[in-house]
Amino acid sequence: MRLAEQAKRSRRSAGAFTGMVAFVMGGLIAAPAHGALVGQFTATVTNVPTPLSGSFTVGESVTGFFTFEETTADTNGSPGVGIYPGAITGFTVNYAGGYAASDTTGDIQVITGPQPTINYLSSSSPTGPSIGTNDLSRIAIQLFNSSSPFASDAIPTTVDLGDFSQTSLTLGFLDPDVGDFGVIARLDTLTIVPEPATMALLGLGALMLTRRRR
Repeated sequence: MRLAEQAKRSRRSAGAFTGMVAFVMGGLIAAPAHGALVGQFTATVTNVPTPLSGSFTVGESVTGFFTFEETTADTNGSPGVGIYPGAITGFTVNYAGGYAASDTTGDIQVITGPQPTINYLSSSSPTGPSIGTNDLSRIAIQLFNSSSPFASDAIPTTVDLGDFSQTSLTLGFLDPDVGDFGVIARLDTLTIVPEPATMALLGLGALMLTRRRR
């Protein structure tokens, strides 16, 4: 009787586990596709052009993130320069003063030398309020002149700001008479982590491995 009861409990447990796996996997499959990685950053405003001085201030803090797909194809055939159109699948910045901007697509550029540089660029039509006659035109992060040479022009999956001599976040605006100008911020932190759906999948894998060992 005891063996029969244990077998029954084991079947119930296995069924519950299988149902949980199906639920999680179903959610992952049903979820919209996003970039596999997320770059989370903070920054501090260092330069504000006069036409924008009423909306931004030097010393203002900035937070934001961008999602990107590391497997995006390089459209530039020459070695040393990687061009990845559409690699960025989301871009969001929030300024402490209240201004917020976002985009749903963008490009990544990787230049290996002689001054290794990474550019994370929004599309040419991000979403954000105009300021006077100045329309939002771009969101751009530049990591310039790395002291550690890049092994290739592939999209980096880790970044150390300490390796770069200059880092910047630019919120660009376009004036029909003056042209392009922007609010410049110094990046304080940039951390690349797995996108939430990827994290859920990794967690499920660990759970299944633990279950198998038992």
